Amino acid sequence: MEEENSIEEKQEYLRENILEKGFEANAFADFLVSQKGEGASDINNISMDDLRQAVKEFIEKNESDNKNKQKDISPNSDGEEEKNENKKDDKEDDNENKINEIEIEEEKLIEKEDEKEDEKEKDKDNIINEKEKEEETLKNSKKEVKESKKEQKKETKKDAKKDTKKEPKKEEKKENKKEEKNEKEKQIVNILPPEIYGIVTPNNYECKVVENTPLSSVKNPIITVSSPEKKEGGFFSKSYITYLVSTNEIYLNVRRRYTDFIWLHQTLLNLYPYIVIPPIPKKNKIGIDNFSDIFISKRMRYLEKFLNWLLAIPVIKSSKLFYDFLSIENDEDFNKNKLVYQKMNTPMNLIEFYSKDGKMNLGVNKEKEKFFKNISENTANNETLLNNLNMSLKQLKYQFDIFIQKVEEVQQNWEILFVNSTKYFEDINISNTYEKMSKLFTKWADSLKSQNTLIFIDVREYFKYVKNNFREMKSNINNVENVKNEYYKFERFIINKKEYLFDYADVTKWEFDPNEKTNVNNLKEDKLSALFKMCAKDTDRCVQRKIYYGYYLNQLIEEYERIRNFNGDLYKKNIINFCRKMAEIISQFHKHITENLSFDENQNKKEENI
Repeated sequence: MEEENSIEEKQEYLRENILEKGFEANAFADFLVSQKGEGASDINNISMDDLRQAVKEFIEKNESDNKNKQKDISPNSDGEEEKNENKKDDKEDDNENKINEIEIEEEKLIEKEDEKEDEKEKDKDNIINEKEKEEETLKNSKKEVKESKKEQKKETKKDAKKDTKKEPKKEEKKENKKEEKNEKEKQIVNILPPEIYGIVTPNNYECKVVENTPLSSVKNPIITVSSPEKKEGGFFSKSYITYLVSTNEIYLNVRRRYTDFIWLHQTLLNLYPYIVIPPIPKKNKIGIDNFSDIFISKRMRYLEKFLNWLLAIPVIKSSKLFYDFLSIENDEDFNKNKLVYQKMNTPMNLIEFYSKDGKMNLGVNKEKEKFFKNISENTANNETLLNNLNMSLKQLKYQFDIFIQKVEEVQQNWEILFVNSTKYFEDINISNTYEKMSKLFTKWADSLKSQNTLIFIDVREYFKYVKNNFREMKSNINNVENVKNEYYKFERFIINKKEYLFDYADVTKWEFDPNEKTNVNNLKEDKLSALFKMCAKDTDRCVQRKIYYGYYLNQLIEEYERIRNFNGDLYKKNIINFCRKMAEIISQFHKHITENLSFDENQNKKEENI
């Protein structure tokens, strides 16, 4: 552990002092080898003190080289040097004069502060005397208040008994007032539809058309993640695993590490906030071996699911970002490409979003909002139900393991019986029975292990991934809910404001659009036109909120339908594949029983006689 920690410390030190300060890693590595010899190419051969000294010398060398370059580029003549020296002397004299002036001003400030402190002390003495007088008066007043309260309590007790039946409590009154206010606001809001107040969304709203890449036109492509290779760490990183990512049909083959998949997932979330991006496997827990075969194979399965689920999203499948991830083979080119995407900001305007035809559906109605409510409830229910299924499958695996253990114990007992029978009764046929029963239970245990593995990988892992995808869906639902609440809150505010301004306020406060000509006298008598045109800026803000709400609502409904159809097709494929594999395992076990464990009738009769 100490060696590993020291390596990590060295790598972290180099990242902070070389990479983050803009120096090239290869330049430092060459410098280190030139100073310390060829053995310095391995970071384990260098102590931390030597490394610090080497970094210090490398930085000093680079600084001196940069200074020499500057001198070569812009050399000064002798006359210019003399002028610069004279200017420096003049500046030094000016600085000395300024310093003297500052010292004089500081002395004056100190004297003023001393005077202020003396005045504060005098004020404190006066305040203390005043406080003592106030305390005496308070004591006298408290006595008088106590006596008066006693008399009032006696009178109020008598009156309270009479009035309790008539007057409600203060809390009830406050609640009633709040309810009345809410009812009034609802009444105002429900007088007319929002379109009457100028809150109208455009019928056609344009955005970007989906990108076109060589992957766009491929039907039903499949991506595989395989062939893990361990790469030894260098100066700046630990050892890691790379995976071969292959795309059929267009024959793309690249090597990617786990951090590349994390980058892809995060970049997709950043650039496509309106799409449900499938989940990615989390980092391993502390204490788990990253390089074990079980861990690597499990991670490959999850990464493969992640990429193939991305293929089911038309916008992502056709994106240049996804195609670059699958196609750029050279590591340096791929890392440069990553930096380009990292500089891109999350799109804030709907014009920057993508759709198949470059148009957006912004309509909002009661049917869609009801459907959104059903989506929200169904997603929450599915998450809990799939979580219960996951726990049941986990318990099933545990019970399977116990059952397999018992079958293996029985097999061992059959084997012991067989060995014992051959010791004392070498020629008796019953020993053959013990041997065959031992083989039977061995094959049975192997068959159960294969079934258990199949259930764990093909069923539990798949539905666990589906559950995590519902969690991603839930976060998108929460975003839509927030946009919806913000819109309706602002809409209620605008409608109430317009109604109030028309009924009670001066016409000068109606806030019309300065770019449009409006006849105020006519609008006083035409309420509908007035409500439509007043508060122009606030109305535009409300319309923008409604546009965003409409887009996110319709996009979520489309995403839900897409995921439901995609999952439906996958369910069928996975169940069919699972049943086929399970049938093969069971049929192999049955075949073994019928072929290798059959008994002759003569043999059975001999054993019966015995």
